[in-house]
Amino acid sequence: MANEVRAEGEDAVSIAFTVPPALATTFRYTPGQYLTVRQPGSDDLRRSYSLCSAPSDHEMRIGVREIPGGAFSTWANRSLTAGMALECLPPEGNFCPTITRSAKHYVLFAVGSGITPCLSIAKTVLLTAPTSQVTLVYGNRRASSTMFREDLEDLKNRYLDRFALHCVFSREAAEIDLYHGRIDAARVQRFLERLIPPPTIDEVFLCGPNQMLETVEAVLVDADVTAEKIHIERFGVDDLAPVVRPEIVLKSDATVTLIVDGAHRELRLTDDTLSILDAARAAGLDLPFSCKSGVCATCRARVLEGEVHMARNFGLLKSDLAAGIVLTCQARPITERVVLSFDER
Repeated sequence: MANEVRAEGEDAVSIAFTVPPALATTFRYTPGQYLTVRQPGSDDLRRSYSLCSAPSDHEMRIGVREIPGGAFSTWANRSLTAGMALECLPPEGNFCPTITRSAKHYVLFAVGSGITPCLSIAKTVLLTAPTSQVTLVYGNRRASSTMFREDLEDLKNRYLDRFALHCVFSREAAEIDLYHGRIDAARVQRFLERLIPPPTIDEVFLCGPNQMLETVEAVLVDADVTAEKIHIERFGVDDLAPVVRPEIVLKSDATVTLIVDGAHRELRLTDDTLSILDAARAAGLDLPFSCKSGVCATCRARVLEGEVHMARNFGLLKSDLAAGIVLTCQARPITERVVLSFDER
C-alpha cells in the first residue's frame, strides 16, 4: 500500500510503501535495486522503478517522473494517493555497489529520474562506509525540475568532506560554465580532467537516457576506466526490431515447458515472431514481467534444457548468462524442446 505520495520537483513524485511484517524478508533490498509495480485493475500496466530509499531508511520508496503519454507515470503523478493499494513484485536488479571496509571512491553520473538508484547508493555508501567518498554528477533541465533536491542538499551538508555534488543544468544559466549544458563527451572529459581523476575511481554508476549512458561510458573507457568498474542501469531502450544473427535459426515449431511454483506447463510454439513470454501470456499464464524490452530482467528464468536466442539483453550479467539465465521477453527457441524454470532464477 502507498502510505505517502510526495512531489519531487515539477513533474515527479516519490511513493513510499507499507510492507506487511510477514513480507519484510521477501522485500529486503540492496541499494540500486528496483520494484516492479502494477496499477490496480490492470494486468498489463506494469512498470519497474528504482528504489530511491536506502535500507537504513526503514521504508521502500520509488521515484516516478511523469512521461508525456506514459500511462502508469501519468496515473501515479495525477491520481495516486496515499492509502491506495499497489501490487509489487519483490526487489530485483544488480545495479549495486560492492561496499567494503576499505576506502573507495564511488562516482555516479545521473540525468533526470536516473537519480533514483544513485540516491539509494549514495545514501548507503555514506552511511555504511565511513572512509569512502561519493561524487555525483547530476544533470537536469533546470533547478526546479531536479528530483530529490532536499535529500541531496541534506547529504551534502551532512557529509561535507565525503560527498561531492555537481549539478548540471541544460536550460538554466550557471556561474561556472562546466555546470551549464548537457552531460556530453566534452563535459565529461572536463569533469575527469578537473574534478574526478580516473585513477581515483573504484566504481562508477551511470543512469539516465541511453545516449548519455553510451557517451559517458565511452569517455570513461577512453580514460582507462576498466569495464569491470562501470555499472549501467537503463530505464528503457529504443523500440528496435529483434535482431537475429545469420547463424541463428529460430524454431517455428517447438515445445516449451515452463516450471512455475513447482508446476509444469507445456506450450507449443508455432510462431517464431513471438517471445516465450508473449506465448505464455497468450496461453493464460501469469508470469513476472515489466518492461518487455530486455532491460529490467523481471521476466528472467533459467534454461534447464534446450537453447534459446535473445534478441536483446540489457539486464543480465555475464555470470547470469553463464548460469543459464535468460530474459523470456526476448527469448525464442532454437531447439525443438526447451525447459525453463521461473523457480530457479
